[in-house]
Amino acid sequence: MRLPSLIQGCVRSLIGVLAQRGLSARDKVALVASALATEGAPAESLAGLNDILQLLESRQFDRVDCFSMRGFAMISTLSRVFGVPHREFLSRGTRYFGEFAFELLTVVPYAYWLHRNGLLELT
Repeated sequence: MRLPSLIQGCVRSLIGVLAQRGLSARDKVALVASALATEGAPAESLAGLNDILQLLESRQFDRVDCFSMRGFAMISTLSRVFGVPHREFLSRGTRYFGEFAFELLTVVPYAYWLHRNGLLELT
């Protein structure tokens, strides 16, 4: 498989960044693979990985929060590599800041489905 040139450049620069870290080869490969598996924005995930690693290495965080892990495999990989638990908000609730009509069409039915299945914790 041939990667687009933007992603190739990100991977090359990231290899240098990862080489300086005390992570196992397995963890380095898993981080790059999970960034590449990010749906919609693999180049952005690779480009931001150095900053994310610096934050997690500072050990100032006791949890990684995200709205949704759907299509964002890096969350579970980062959680495993750094031993920091993660929490996904949208699996148990809704949060939307867009147009009201779209919210009525998609977010409200999802919140109702969560409620009917006993999963709704916040909205």
